[in-house]
Amino acid sequence: MKFTASQMTLWLLFFILAPSISLAQSQPLSGTMIGSSDGDIMSFECELEYENRINCEFVQILISKDKPLGQWDKVKSDFVAAWPKENSSEIKEVQAMACEMAKNLELALGSDINPAIDEQLRIFVSDDRVRAANLAESSRKSCANPTKENFEPIIYDGYLRGTQTCRPMVNKYNQEFVKISDDVWTVESSPSGSCGAVNTSRFVRDPKARIFWNYTASKVITNKSGEALPGIECAQLDEGEYHYVWDAPPKKMDCIFFD
Repeated sequence: MKFTASQMTLWLLFFILAPSISLAQSQPLSGTMIGSSDGDIMSFECELEYENRINCEFVQILISKDKPLGQWDKVKSDFVAAWPKENSSEIKEVQAMACEMAKNLELALGSDINPAIDEQLRIFVSDDRVRAANLAESSRKSCANPTKENFEPIIYDGYLRGTQTCRPMVNKYNQEFVKISDDVWTVESSPSGSCGAVNTSRFVRDPKARIFWNYTASKVITNKSGEALPGIECAQLDEGEYHYVWDAPPKKMDCIFFD
């Protein structure tokens, strides 16, 4: 039997890819998933240690807001409650801070090459000159007359920036899994610590797309009468399940700044 060039190519591709396809169906290999609750990103790479046991390295990227939306009323209330008494030394400190802020903002708004300008302030002004000009005006007013009414826009600007600032955190860890069935691999774990925590995290094959795996992070506390740390009882520890799926939709964070 003679084969055409295209048939030979298909046969070669089959023999090259067949082992990896088979392996991908038998165990988790690598992938990226998104958390269903927090939208954090989880990537993993697994290696077969020996039959029915794999070691997986996880890299989790969590992104949290510096200040959540919808809390301005509380921030304002705390600001008003903490405002110092008239003619106190604290008022003079607030006034000095406002004057310094006004001076620096005016410098940055007037020139982008002045070496005296802080780099972060330069970036802030270049990103949003209107916002910087408004903040400079509020600072000038507070410098001339340090009242809480004049200072409130400065506090609000800080709050607003906080709602647009995201803090990324990277968490790396390894876990060993054992095969429970063709569709489930679970962490091999025994009770540890004063709370007897047992890691029950697991990979489960996606029933609708069987070459993909989803991951659930979870633990069980077997000694709820113990104490995790001084003042923290084992019964207070989280036993929730956190699901990571390969086909989760992206989560909108509205991050303008990263800190």
